[in-house]
Order: sequence, then structure tokens, then C-alpha cells
Amino acid sequence: MNKCDQYFSAETSDAFWSDFAELYKNNNATYLPSRASNVLSCKCIEFPDITEASIFDYFFPSNTQIADSLNFINCKFQGEFDSSKFQKLKNLTFDNCEFMANADISLASGEKIIINDSVFNANFRIIGFDTRHDSKKFDLKNCSFSAIVDIENCILEKAKLINIDFKKATLIFKHTQFEGIKFNEVHWGKKYQANRDTFRQLKVVLENQKNFIDSQLFYSLELNEYRKELKQTKLYENVEDKFLFSFNRIVSNYGQSWTLPLFWLITLSIALYMGLYCLGLIQTYNFNDFMHFFNPLSRAAGEKFDNIYGIWFLHKIFAGFLVYQFIVAAKRKTKL
Repeated sequence: MNKCDQYFSAETSDAFWSDFAELYKNNNATYLPSRASNVLSCKCIEFPDITEASIFDYFFPSNTQIADSLNFINCKFQGEFDSSKFQKLKNLTFDNCEFMANADISLASGEKIIINDSVFNANFRIIGFDTRHDSKKFDLKNCSFSAIVDIENCILEKAKLINIDFKKATLIFKHTQFEGIKFNEVHWGKKYQANRDTFRQLKVVLENQKNFIDSQLFYSLELNEYRKELKQTKLYENVEDKFLFSFNRIVSNYGQSWTLPLFWLITLSIALYMGLYCLGLIQTYNFNDFMHFFNPLSRAAGEKFDNIYGIWFLHKIFAGFLVYQFIVAAKRKTKL
């Protein structure tokens, strides 16, 4: 992130806005490189809280109509930023900015929200933005998020997210449509709050973009939400689905883990073999015989374990199922 040699700032909020009004009045090109009645660019300014609707008048003091653009370049926001109060603003742009406190970039009547090369160290929020119309635009590029990312009641069909870091963030999606959104080099995190349909949308979007690895993440989250829905039903309802989803989660995390099937196959086979040996049902205890017992495709196992053929046959079926789970998970991880 590029930094300014010197930032315009003040010790108190009142002093800042008083000094900012002087900058505007004197047409200071260093900190306000672009200024008109409906366009303003702020550069190398360290802002306090921007949470009151009245603050909008400091950016456009002579404009009583809709303001076209408010741009922030190399700015820092030490206090909260809340653009949802800016009823007259159409376009909002951030370039190389840093947010130290919560940021709400919702625009009630906005058309474009563009954020490039910016860092969000606190909560991020956007509500009610719709990109279906050609005039609407929501683009994020080269940004990182470290806290809560809250997206609510949005339609992001034409939005673009490029090189976004969500690894440290908690993503909250409510009543939002993602179908048609463009993802490129998005680094997803591990914490999510959304319903099953939202995870399904994200899965399908990523599959359509041939990103099968990340799509599997949302596939597992989708199934996990369905498992939660099943838990809300009565005990005797959807018994088969409840068993299948719980078992699939334990065995392979819905096909996400290829190591879990191997773990269960090896662990349970060793435990069963040792148990049968301790009970005297198996006379030999060596690696070669164990491999025959372990291998569900072994032809010699039927003769070696003819006295426990029923037990071995059940193990063979279970081992075959675990091998299948391993193949499915490995295929999903390596699918191109």
C-alpha cells in the first residue's frame, strides 16, 4: 500500500471539519486534486468519523442536487465511515485507502462503488446494492478484509471481485444474489454465516468459472446447512437423510477430505484385525495376512479367513465404500 509523505489531519473531529472547510474554500490542490460542484477527490487525508448525514455538506457545500462522484485516494479512516447517510451521492470510489474502523459503503441511490488496493481492518458492510442495470457497478480489486464482511439484500449479478483476501474475515451473506458475479483470485476464509441457497449459488458460480476447488468448499457448506435443517425436524422424520449426511460428514467431510477415508480404512481395519486375533478367530498375526485382510480385492483372503468369511465380507463392503470416498475426494481435489 502506497503512503503519503504527509497526511492532512486534526486532533479533534470539530477541528478537522473546520480545517477541511478551509481546504475546500481555498481550493487546495494538494489534498483536493479534483473539485467541482458535483465531483470531489480527496487525497492524503486522515479522516475522523464520517457517520452523520450533515458531513456530506462539507464535501459538496454548494450542491443541493445529486452529487456525481466522491473519490478517496491514499486516505486513512481512523473513525467509522458510513456512506448510507449520503442520500445524494451517485458514485463512490476508494483507491489505496486504509480503514481502521467500521466501514458501511451502502449507497441508497448510488450507481457505482469501486474499491481498489484498500485494506479493511474492521467490519465492512454493504446493504441494498443492485448491479442488474447497466449503469450499476460494484468492483473490488486488490483488497483485504480482517473482520466481519456483511453483505445484505444485494443483487451482485455484474459485480467483480479480483484478488480479494477474505482469509481472516467472517463472511455474512443475507438475502443476496450472486448469480453472474465474477470471481478471480479470491482467497476465501473459513468462517461463514449464510443459508443453504446462498452457498448453492456460490458453488454454481464458481463451477461455471471452472474453479472446481473453491466450488467444493461451498458444496460442503451447502450440505452442512442441509444437515442443520434436518436436525430441526422431528426425530423420526428424514431418518435416512440424517444418517447419510452425518455419516458422510464423519467419513470424508462431504467429499472434501481424501485423508479421512484413508484414516478410517486403516484405523478400523487394524482395530478389527487385532480384535479378531485377540478373540482367537484369526490364528496368524503378521503383516502379510493383514494385507490380505485389509485388501477388499484380495482373492486369497476368502481361503485364509474362511472361518470368519461373513465378518471379512462385511469388512470388504465397508472398505470398498471408503475406497470410493477416497477416489471421489481425490478426484474433486484434482479436477481441472
